[in-house]
Amino acid sequence: MRKAQLIAEIYEVVLKPERYDHFMALWEEHISGAIDEFTPLQTGDFPVGKSVNDPELEAHFQRAYLILEKLGREAKEITTPREYTDQKSEPAFFVTIGGQIVDENEAARQMLGDISRLDELHQLIDGWDCRKLHTMQLGLDRPDLAEQIHVFQFRTSQNRVAGNSHEQLFLAKPMRFSHNQPVLLGIYAIGVDWNEGLEALLSDAFALTTSELQVGKGLCAGKSLGEIARERGRSVHTLRAQVKSMLRKTATGSQADLVRIMVTLASFGQGQGSGSANDQKRLETGTQILVQVEGNRNMPVHQIGPVDGRPVLFLHGMLDGIAICRSVASLLKRRNIKLIAPVRPSFSNSPPAYRIETAPEEFADDLRHILDHLEIATVPVIGHMAGSVYAFAAAAALPDRISGILNISGGVPIRSMRQLSSMSARQRVVAWTARFAPALLPAILRTGISQIDRGNETDFMNALYAKGSCDRNVVADLDVRAAIHAGYQFAIAQGHRAFEVDSRHVTRDWSTYLEHVQQRTILAHGVFDPTVTIGSVRKFAGRHANIELEEHDDAGQLLFYQKPKEIISTLCKLMQD
Repeated sequence: MRKAQLIAEIYEVVLKPERYDHFMALWEEHISGAIDEFTPLQTGDFPVGKSVNDPELEAHFQRAYLILEKLGREAKEITTPREYTDQKSEPAFFVTIGGQIVDENEAARQMLGDISRLDELHQLIDGWDCRKLHTMQLGLDRPDLAEQIHVFQFRTSQNRVAGNSHEQLFLAKPMRFSHNQPVLLGIYAIGVDWNEGLEALLSDAFALTTSELQVGKGLCAGKSLGEIARERGRSVHTLRAQVKSMLRKTATGSQADLVRIMVTLASFGQGQGSGSANDQKRLETGTQILVQVEGNRNMPVHQIGPVDGRPVLFLHGMLDGIAICRSVASLLKRRNIKLIAPVRPSFSNSPPAYRIETAPEEFADDLRHILDHLEIATVPVIGHMAGSVYAFAAAAALPDRISGILNISGGVPIRSMRQLSSMSARQRVVAWTARFAPALLPAILRTGISQIDRGNETDFMNALYAKGSCDRNVVADLDVRAAIHAGYQFAIAQGHRAFEVDSRHVTRDWSTYLEHVQQRTILAHGVFDPTVTIGSVRKFAGRHANIELEEHDDAGQLLFYQKPKEIISTLCKLMQD
């Protein structure tokens, strides 16, 4: 029965990527039971030659994968206003500098009826909002208004004649789709991505209480105080008192202004995708060059930091990418450090290459070409998260070029079932799949990519970092969140191949690299890392005289994002600063 449910769900998630978490829960139940049949999940040794072999499941997973590939990626570049409105199910339209409503979608046409000009909207929105939109319309040719947005409420209804109105939140902002098209005023219905990050931001900025945040959540959903009162089992009088307190704390003069400030913060923060202009302003990716490596491939290499800074190789992991926060860039400048960050094949815009089995060794050879091209004799290397495998492989293959290793939240050789079983849920399921059912891994990864393509980076992230954990607290910072989301887009740019390669290596015993690594190595690791336990890192460091462990007792996997100053100081120690 459970197997039939799993088969049904793999096809369901193809059409509804938002069901990915439910699908993964079913898959976890299935694969853990299958593994437990041939070896207890908490035993020490790996079973030899065992796998989760189910031809029926493999056929269905392969079919679902092929359907997803045939449907294609949803991250399609939008080049016209019409494409933009057509891809929205909620009302969306544009206004020209002359005030004409254009390119409205079907939902907007039903809402607007016979209205064809912005100045006719007084029937549906308040006077002050009308004046604000009119000012934005007239200023569309002014570059200083390009970043301006306005949040307001429409009185929408399926039957306006009957007076059965409902208020819905809308956002207005100047938009241009190409340099040869005019700037238009885009107006579209919005839903607030109300999550812990937004709550933390509102709480920190305005000292809103938990009860006040819940009232704000209801208001942003377009609910009346009466509706919120009924849902929360409170009186309208109590809620009015809470709204009054919120107005005072936020220095706003009306309930509409209160909603406006909350939605604006959501729109500029969590509510925008990782590719938004606002997110990009938070990040630094340096300058990119192309270096010819084996096979006449041109590998993108980013240089982040002072032009004449001391070089350090930075090897990204599976999900983190090479984008850093502006504050980290400032630290690099202060310590005169330049990160040399190659983009590994199948990530971002780096051409595919490498056999899965030999990827770390092949990448080490590419690093030799990069160091030769940049005329760098010796250099320390940072391995970030999954990049740690590649850092050790490089140090083993290039002992005269790699002077030392700093691994941040890095992996260790996987030598027992207990190591996999101690991972947090999402990482554990992917690790089990890579180790015992590799033929099913492409479908698992491809469905996860669909979730990100649909703009559900926050849901994807929340599945990795448990509520109340160190890491969940770290991603409440909007700069960090922007970097994390950019990392997801960096990883999935070419599909699942990059995940597939890295998943194989982070779940295997790669101890053979260590036989050839004599360089000084520092492992910076958070005590609460949900993927690689501090216990396994302690054992790993204890087996090797040249490896030092630097523990951070208030951090998890996102150590570099949480404590960049401390990490840069450790790097300088490795460089004998």
